[in-house]
Amino acid sequence: MNPITKNILAAGAALAMVAPLSAGTSAIEWEKPDSYTDIGSDYGATDQFDLFKKEIESYVERVAETELPDGAILEMKVSNVDLAGQIEPWGLNQDVRIVRDIYPPKMRFTYTLRKDGKVVSEGKENLSDLDFTYNIGRRFFDQDQFFYEKEMIGEWIRSEFKNS
Repeated sequence: MNPITKNILAAGAALAMVAPLSAGTSAIEWEKPDSYTDIGSDYGATDQFDLFKKEIESYVERVAETELPDGAILEMKVSNVDLAGQIEPWGLNQDVRIVRDIYPPKMRFTYTLRKDGKVVSEGKENLSDLDFTYNIGRRFFDQDQFFYEKEMIGEWIRSEFKNS
């Protein structure tokens, strides 16, 4: 075996000993998305909902991996979403989402945190981030269209489950 291969194998073994054996995970159920305040069928945004769903599920999974205890599962059942900003008409068939501090992101859901098959925590949340525009410095460099919603959910997970 050549020296480079030995070094790669040694580094991989060392990393495996440091990395957690099983991180937290998540599962999100989307209840009646066509009736959501701001991303349902009224806005002709089926493709936007699909993108939102994919982005939020991926983000929550990443946060769960680092913020939840090993082996914990966060289950969420989302019943409403209201994105930051408001759709406003801007000409012929060109509606635009305008983000102002009077239109904060909102999300309503129930959740259950399980560990080893037992319920550790459960409840109902009606999240709203009234200070969402204070993240403007970070937002300026981030081109993620769901930045505010991700920040709101991530902060909730970090604060809700910090001692779990």
